Order: sequence, then C-alpha cells, then structure tokens
Amino acid sequence: MQLFLQKALTRTLATTALAAAVLVTPLIESKADTHRPGDSSTKAQNSQELRVENGIYTIQSAREDSKRVGMGPANSGNYHNIQLFSYNPGALDTEFQFSYNASKDAYTIKSQKYSYKYMMVDVPGYFGGLVGTVMYPSDGDSGYWKIKDAGNGYVYLESLKSGTVMSQVFYGPVFKDDLTVSYNTGEVHQKFKLHNK
Repeated sequence: MQLFLQKALTRTLATTALAAAVLVTPLIESKADTHRPGDSSTKAQNSQELRVENGIYTIQSAREDSKRVGMGPANSGNYHNIQLFSYNPGALDTEFQFSYNASKDAYTIKSQKYSYKYMMVDVPGYFGGLVGTVMYPSDGDSGYWKIKDAGNGYVYLESLKSGTVMSQVFYGPVFKDDLTVSYNTGEVHQKFKLHNK
C-alpha cells in the first residue's frame, strides 16, 4: 500500500511540475536586441526585444496598476489623446490590436474603439508627441513600435521612428494621466504590462 501511495504521489508531483511549467511559459518570446547604433540610452541598449502574438491587449501602467493606456475622444484636429484610464474590463477605449509587420520588424498598435486609428509619434502637423490618428504610407515609421523587456513581466514600448519610449507625463511634483514619449531612463513611469484579451 505504501509503495502504491508513493508511486501515486510521484505521478502527482510530476503532473503538477509539468502544469506549472506550462503556466509559466511566457507568451512573450525574446529576440536579440536590435537597438540603433548611436543610441545613448543604456536601458535601451540592455533591453531585449520581445515578440508577442498578434491579438488584442490592454496595456497596464507599472506606476499605477489600476490604470490602462487608452485612446480618448478626438479633438478638433481629429487627433486622439493617448492617456491612462481607470481600468474598466471590456471598455474598448483601453483595448488595442497589436499586429506584427515583418518588413518593419515592429508592431502597429490600433485602437479597438476608434476604427483605423493607430498609436503614433511625431506625426507631421501634430506636435504633441504621442497621438492616436489614421496611419498613412507617408507617415513612414511613425506608427511602428518595438516591445522591449523592462524586467519582472513589464515592457517598454519603443517608437521605431524615434527610439523613444511611451512615458507617463510628469509636471512638477506630480504625474498626469497623459502619455508622451521620452528617452528611456528605466523609470517606472515608462514601464507597462501587456494583457492578452
């Protein structure tokens, strides 16, 4: 009887270990770092590029984990502000379609709420840094993003065009819900976690 229990326990432990290994297998897959020559950011140079499956994600703030990146309503210029929203499961303004483009070796990030609106940087005629708008071929790399490892399950979203990363705006002693892009300094307000829907 004791031998039977010992074999059963061994099988249970082996099954549990296998299940645990499956649970911790990351959705995110590492790729060799492809930072640009001349990039002076140590964090950017040391961050490995990651791959995620194409799909719908929410983007959680590392600094304020109850908030997600979202695309606000359009302003008079038909641009959308990219900002942090309190998380409301199922709210389309905080859901984005990540699609990998092999020729750019980067992702587009498209709003689920506002059809044909992409997260972009340095759009001609718009001087706000990070914006949601229609992407045209003439925009070049403005709408393409690299996903870089920030440690502990967090990532940096790095602009293919500028090499800058998505960052929470800091005014004086306080952080705002607005988002922009800035050089990667490894600060918590530049880190995000992707959640597959």
